[in-house]
Amino acid sequence: MQEVTQAIKRAVKDLFGIEVEPELSRPDEEFGDFASNIAMQLARQLGKNPKEIADAIKSKLEDDDLFKNIEVAGPGFINLTLKNEALVKMVGLAANLPKPLAGQQILVEFGDPNPFKEMHIGHLYSYIVGDSIARLLENAGADVKRLSYHGDVGLHVAKAIWGMQHLPAGEELGKYYSAGAQAYEQNQSVVKEIVEINRHIYDKDDQNINHLYEEGKRASFEYFDRILNLLNIRNDRRYLESESADKGLELVRQHVGEVFKESDGAIIYDGEKVGLHTRVFITSKDLPTYETKDLGLAELKNSDYPDTTRSIIITAHEQSEYFKVMLAALSEIDEQLAKKTTHLSHGFLSLSTGKMSSRTGEVYSAQSLLGDVQEEAKRLYDRADA
Repeated sequence: MQEVTQAIKRAVKDLFGIEVEPELSRPDEEFGDFASNIAMQLARQLGKNPKEIADAIKSKLEDDDLFKNIEVAGPGFINLTLKNEALVKMVGLAANLPKPLAGQQILVEFGDPNPFKEMHIGHLYSYIVGDSIARLLENAGADVKRLSYHGDVGLHVAKAIWGMQHLPAGEELGKYYSAGAQAYEQNQSVVKEIVEINRHIYDKDDQNINHLYEEGKRASFEYFDRILNLLNIRNDRRYLESESADKGLELVRQHVGEVFKESDGAIIYDGEKVGLHTRVFITSKDLPTYETKDLGLAELKNSDYPDTTRSIIITAHEQSEYFKVMLAALSEIDEQLAKKTTHLSHGFLSLSTGKMSSRTGEVYSAQSLLGDVQEEAKRLYDRADA
C-alpha cells in the first residue's frame, strides 16, 4: 500500500503541484487490488470536475511500472490493478519486515475430519483456512505447531463397523458409515447391534471388532494424509477423542461443586451464570460429552506444549456458541490456559441441495473435488496448448 500511495502522491505533485495523503481501500476483486477517491478529495481544492482529475491521474500512473490496469469508475474513483511483478516484489519486501511473533510458539488446530467418515469439501475448506492462518503466523516469526483432533470413538464408529460387517470389502469408508447410520434409523434390531458394537469398541474385548476398528482407523488416516500431501499441508500432532476423554472426565469430576454441578444424574456447567447457556459435560450414563473431551484436549495440548503462548482452534461458525461455554468452564478450572486459547470460526459450506450429510451420503468429497479440479486443469491446458 505504501508503494501505491507514493505513486499517487508523485502523480498529484507532478500534475497539480500540491502535496496529498491519498486514502486507499480494497474493492471487490473484480475491480482491482486497490481503489482511491483522491480525485474527489481534490475536486473542491482544484475547482475541477473529479472525473477530469481522475482521468489525468490515470494517464500519469499508466507510466508507472506498478500497475497492470487502471480504471476510472463512477464520479471519479480510481481502481488500480497491480502487475504480477509488483506483487512478487512486495512479497519479497514483506519477507524482510520485522517478525513481531519471533520466539513465540503458537498451536493451530484445524481440519478435524472424523475417521470412518468421508473427508468432504467442508473439511478441505477448514484445512485450507487453518493452514493459511498458520502460514501467516509463521511469516510473522512464530513457531507454529499444526494440530488436528479426531473422533475415533462413539456411535459413528460403531455404525461404520456395522457397515463393514454387512457390506462387501473394498467399499469407501464413508459408504460403510452411511449404511450403518441409515440402518440404525430404520431398524430397531440394528440399533441394539450397533449399541453392542459400541460397547465392544470401548471395552476392546472382541477380536473381530478390534481388527475392524484398527483397520478402519488406519485406512482413514492414510486417506486423510494422501489428500493433505497433495495440498502440501503438514500435521505435527494428531489428537484423538479416545485420548482426551479420560483426562476430561478427571477434570470435570475434580471440580464438581466448584465449577460443575449435578442435575438429574448428569453433571452440567451452568452457563447462564456468565450469560451463556447450560450444557451437559457428563451424561446420566456417566459418559463424557464433547465438552468434556475438549477440556481434556486443552490439558493434553498444554502438557505436550507447555511453552505455548497461544492455542488457536479453527472450526465452522456453527460451533461458536459451543466453544464459548467450553472456554468459560475452562477459565474456572485453569484461567491462564483459557486466556491463551482462542476459537476462530469460518463460514459453512453446503451443497446447492442443502447441508451435506455423511449419514445419508450427501457429501461432495475432498477427493472428488481435487479430481474435478485436476480434470478441469487438464481440459484448460489441452485447449491452450492447441
